Amino acid sequence: ENMKKNETTILIILLIVIVIIIGLIILLINLNNNNSQDNLEYSDGVISNPDLEGTYGNVTYNNELSNIITRYDYYNVKYCAEKYQESINELINNKNDENKLKLYQMLDEQYINAKDISENNIDSIFSNYQISNIYIDKILSTQLSDSVKAYVAKGKTITNNVTNDRVIIIKLDFTNNTFSVYPYEYVLEEGYNNLEVGSNLNIQNVNSITVKGANVYEDQSNSVESIAILYYEKLKVDFLYDSEYLYSILDEEYRNKRFENYEDFTNYTDQVRDIISNGTVTKYSREYYDGYVQYLVIDSYDNRYIFNENSVLNYTVLLDDYTIETEDFKTKYASASVETKAITNVDKVMKMINSKDYRAIYNLLDETYKANNFATLDSFIQYINTAFYNVNYYTISNISEQGSYYLITVTCKENASASAATKENRMIISIGEGTNFTMSFALE
Repeated sequence: ENMKKNETTILIILLIVIVIIIGLIILLINLNNNNSQDNLEYSDGVISNPDLEGTYGNVTYNNELSNIITRYDYYNVKYCAEKYQESINELINNKNDENKLKLYQMLDEQYINAKDISENNIDSIFSNYQISNIYIDKILSTQLSDSVKAYVAKGKTITNNVTNDRVIIIKLDFTNNTFSVYPYEYVLEEGYNNLEVGSNLNIQNVNSITVKGANVYEDQSNSVESIAILYYEKLKVDFLYDSEYLYSILDEEYRNKRFENYEDFTNYTDQVRDIISNGTVTKYSREYYDGYVQYLVIDSYDNRYIFNENSVLNYTVLLDDYTIETEDFKTKYASASVETKAITNVDKVMKMINSKDYRAIYNLLDETYKANNFATLDSFIQYINTAFYNVNYYTISNISEQGSYYLITVTCKENASASAATKENRMIISIGEGTNFTMSFALE
């Protein structure tokens, strides 16, 4: 009888243990699902798990260049390049011994020895330079040793709104947190500027970079909450000063659909120059897809910019979120009520107006309405410029169904203040197949 009691007790204990184990397994599965969540809502300043950004990387020790870099690489190369450029600017402003020494301490030993550089002659090396800001477009890298990595940083300097190509090589010592630089002229002389992915970077391999003072950097990996912010800041620079480069990194499908040619694109950038230059990040999101990461940034004018990142600093850009409709948008739109569809389409039209995408709106106009009121695109643009503000802060109201279409009132303000002037417009929306629709304005 005691044996039966013992067996029963053991059986109960085993069942309890099994239940506990199953519970722990379920808990771990849920935790993993939460930690690997793909979709993030817009954030007012924080993206969860920012350390997930830039977790790309492969290590080679054969001097072969790769464009697969980590967030650590990008943030710190960017920081050291800017620190180096600041030292050049300081030397231009004042050729005192302190500024000479600071810049000298940042130069790579191989370059110093090859060109017989000293603190006494360093100012002559940079005599033709102007005070500039430096921006990095592309980084190629290779591992020189366990602690040292070399980077070919390709980008530009901007001086008095003039853009010049700039390529420098930066070495980072992760152990000592030190760096050294090969200047632009030396890079050109040695042909390093022509190197691409797969090329061999034939420079001096080193196991460490000596601490000299000015060549020390602090790890910048967590200097911003998300790489999306840096991409947006870089986008603004390209908008203002390097439209040719920006045009080259636009998503190909998007570029072909949104702009007829490069001239059409530059006309657009000219129109939105002031808006872009004054914009700031208000929200952003990050989503993971098969083979790439997508960052969406919303600025203070409610413009939306999409960065499709294949690896850190290797991305394509879309300048709005409506020209290329995502599958997620199509699915949600298909299941929405007709009224919601009409409101969504008004919102899309307002985004087009704010981003000066006049041709896209013109192509949406009801053909009869277009023929009777706006025979040319130019006449339509004149109407839009009269009926709306340069930037419109808008609300949608007074939605009424009028037979086969919806009549919707849009109230626009020229700024976000409560006392801002307003303009009122009524749009007529007719829902078509799929996500198609036609529209017109209820002209007085």
